Amino acid sequence: MANARPSLATRLGSWIRVITLALALIGVAAGVAALALGVFLWRDRPTIQTAADQAQNAAQVTSVIDTRVSGLEQQAEALSQQVSVLQFQNHLLRASVRVSRARAHLREQEGGLAIRELAEVDRSLAAAAKLGSAGQQEQIAEIKTLLADLKNIIETGTFPIQTLEVVGDRIDGMIR
Repeated sequence: MANARPSLATRLGSWIRVITLALALIGVAAGVAALALGVFLWRDRPTIQTAADQAQNAAQVTSVIDTRVSGLEQQAEALSQQVSVLQFQNHLLRASVRVSRARAHLREQEGGLAIRELAEVDRSLAAAAKLGSAGQQEQIAEIKTLLADLKNIIETGTFPIQTLEVVGDRIDGMIR
């Protein structure tokens, strides 16, 4: 009986031809897809160029906006510092007004009212100290020491208007 099966070499040759044919078909399909994509891109090149131009313009606008934002942040920081200075001065002005009121109460020999005004001076100075520089905080600490001594003197029934004027002058000297 004759062997009906083809030889191994024949079978391998057939498989190689089938694989080669499949690869060729895949290559042709890839070529057709690339050609279609190329035609599609060629037709849409004005649109693509417009999109690229718009992206470049957007990048330039973003750069300008970043520069402006940076400038505004610096301005905001400067304004914040100015606001702190104004708040500091406002607290000192409040303290100065309260010193004037305390002076009037001392002239009227109203020690209790003067002490109450001096407590408000103390609060205003404490708020100013939180905003002030180290040197300003040191000056405020000295004034507060004078205030504490002044309160003790007033509680004894003495009315030291001159000492209060020294405190007022020091506070006024810190106001710019």
